[in-house]
Amino acid sequence: MGSEDRHTIFEAELLGLSLAVEMLKDKSQVQSIMIGVDSQATLHATGHGRAIPGQYQVEAIHEHVIAVWNKHPGIEIILRWTPGHNGIAGNKWADEEAKRAAKGMSSEQSRLPTVCRGEMPCSWSAAHQDHRKRIN
Repeated sequence: MGSEDRHTIFEAELLGLSLAVEMLKDKSQVQSIMIGVDSQATLHATGHGRAIPGQYQVEAIHEHVIAVWNKHPGIEIILRWTPGHNGIAGNKWADEEAKRAAKGMSSEQSRLPTVCRGEMPCSWSAAHQDHRKRIN
């Protein structure tokens, strides 16, 4: 995504959820899937249409869900709060991969989902926090 002076953890959580939903497009013969999310703010943001920081990402999540439903009619997508992803198989591996990506050890741009290509819009919240930090 970029540095913390341009993006927030909240945005990263939204992007992670968007990527999880996008991966469902390639799945076949799946009737139901549950995605564990350890951010209550992220879950809350996906459930309403009010303008929030990172709104473009919430809209991308909704677009991905609609695309999955169009490709796999009847699939049930459940988002569940999972504190710290405790007891979730593969969570340790996912954390390691996230750390690699944060260090720039990620995939080639052409192999990334569209939402991850190029520069993402700077978060007003992150820019404001960075500005205040510099002033202090």
